[in-house]
Amino acid sequence: MCARRGMLALVIAAGIFNVAALPVIWLIEDSDAIMFIASPTLGVLLAEAGALASWLVWGEGPFLKRLAVHWAIGVILGAGVLSGTAFFNLFDDVPAYAVPTLSLAVQLPLWPFRIYFGWYVEPQGMQGTAVNSQPLKILDIFSGTAIVAVSLALIRVMEPLHAEYVWVNIADASLFVLIASFLLLLPAAFIILRAKKSMTAFGYYFGYVLAIGILPLLLTLMVGPGVEVALGIFLGGFAFAATLAAPLLVWRACGYRLMWGRERR
Repeated sequence: MCARRGMLALVIAAGIFNVAALPVIWLIEDSDAIMFIASPTLGVLLAEAGALASWLVWGEGPFLKRLAVHWAIGVILGAGVLSGTAFFNLFDDVPAYAVPTLSLAVQLPLWPFRIYFGWYVEPQGMQGTAVNSQPLKILDIFSGTAIVAVSLALIRVMEPLHAEYVWVNIADASLFVLIASFLLLLPAAFIILRAKKSMTAFGYYFGYVLAIGILPLLLTLMVGPGVEVALGIFLGGFAFAATLAAPLLVWRACGYRLMWGRERR
C-alpha cells in the first residue's frame, strides 16, 4: 500500500508538471533564466518514460495489468503535455506516433535482466513469493510481442509519404534512449535498491551520474557557447537522473529491495 500511494503521488505530480511546464517556458522564453528552466524541464519530461519503464518491468501485479496501467499513465501524461502546448511540433524529426517505439527502446535493456538474470523488486523478507518475481507466462510474452508489432506498424501506417528519413530519425532517437537506459536506469536500480543504507544509495547514485556526465560537461565548456549552456546541460542531466530515480526511491522508502535469481527460495 505504501508503494502504491507513493507511485500515485508521483503520477499526480508528473501530470501537473506536464500541463504547466512548457507554457511556463514560453512565458519566460525571453528571460536570461530560460536555459536554467528549459533544460531541467526537458530532462524531467524525457525521463518520465524511463520511470514508467522501470515500474512496468519490476512493478507489482500480473504483467498484463502492469502493461495496461503503464500505457494508461503514459497516455495521461502525454495528454497533459499536449494540453499545455503542441509539444510534438518541436520535434518534427521524431513524430508523436514514434513514442511507443521509443518507450520500447527504454525498456529493452531492462527485460533481459528481468527474464534471464531474475531481477525483481520485492519487500524485504518476501523473496520469491510475489507475483512479479515469477517467470512471464506465454500470454505475457505473446502480448509483449504484439505490442512491439503494433508499435512498428504504427510508424509504417502513419509515416508521411514525403518523410523519407523518418525511420532513420526514429532509429537514431531509439538508440540514444536505449543507451541512456542502459547507462542510467539499470545502475540506478542496482545502486538504489541494493545499498544497505539510504544515504549510501544517494551518494553512490548521484556520484555515478556525475562521473558519467563529467566528460560531456567538460566538452561543452571547451567547445560550446559557454558556462551558461554547460550549467544548463548539467541541470538538465541532474533533473533527468533524479526523475529516473523517483520510483526507485519510493520503493526503497517503502522497504522494497532488488533481488535476483540466486536469492529465490
